[in-house]
Amino acid sequence: MINTLFFAYAGASLPLLMLFTQSDVSGLNFFQIMNNEFITTEIVRTLLGSIGIVLSIPIVNYLASYFLKVKRE
Repeated sequence: MINTLFFAYAGASLPLLMLFTQSDVSGLNFFQIMNNEFITTEIVRTLLGSIGIVLSIPIVNYLASYFLKVKRE
């Protein structure tokens, strides 16, 4: 399960990684790079995807234990 979550996170951040490797950002500072709409969109997409992945594990475990408890009663 952890490998699947890692690959999902890596797949979500792959477009941003490809953008950084293909573009020439040597003369720009951090804020000029972050002001680019495409880069900002990819960063927000990566952060939201990672939050979803991190939250999915406890939610699924809670639901599984709840339904297992209900089924036993």
